[in-house]
Amino acid sequence: MITTFTGKNIDPFNVKLNDICIEDIAHGLSLLCRYNGQCNGFYSVAEHSIIMATYSGFREWHPLAMLLHDAAEAYIGDIIRPIKQKLPQFRQFETNFMTVITYKLTNFLPSIFDTVKEPDNIMLATEAFWMLKNSNTPSFLVNAKIPFYYFDPLEAEKRFLQLYKELSCHI
Repeated sequence: MITTFTGKNIDPFNVKLNDICIEDIAHGLSLLCRYNGQCNGFYSVAEHSIIMATYSGFREWHPLAMLLHDAAEAYIGDIIRPIKQKLPQFRQFETNFMTVITYKLTNFLPSIFDTVKEPDNIMLATEAFWMLKNSNTPSFLVNAKIPFYYFDPLEAEKRFLQLYKELSCHI
C-alpha cells in the first residue's frame, strides 16, 4: 500500500478513481526533485510541469495535458529515463496509473500524453544544459527562452494546484 499526503491508502497494483486526488499529486510532485536530485539546485517535477503548461513556446499543446504529464510520479516516483527505457514493465505500470489519473482529472483520452513527448524532450535538453554539470547536451537543442525559478516545494505545490484549477475549469 501507498499512503498519500491526504491519508489515502492505495494499492499501487489496483489503483481506482477514488484513490486519485490533485492535492496528493501537487504535493508529491512539489517534493520530487528532477534528475534524481543531481541538478545544481532543487528543481521539482511540479515546477517542470508548470513550466511546460505555461511556457508560450508550447502553446500548440494542451496545457492541462502538459501540467499532468508526469502526475503518476507523485505516486510511484521518478525513474531516470535511461533506466525507464529498459524497463517495459515499469512503463506499463506508469501507464496504468496515468490512465486512472486521466479519467479522474480530465476529459481526455490517456493517449493525449503521447502528444507531449516533443515539448518534454525540449525541456529535458534545456534543463540538462542549464542544470547538470558536464551535460553533453548540444546547445542547438536548448531553448534559452524557457524560464526556471527554482520554487521551494510549498510554492511549487501552491502554483501547481492553482494552475490545475484554472486549466480544469476549461474542460
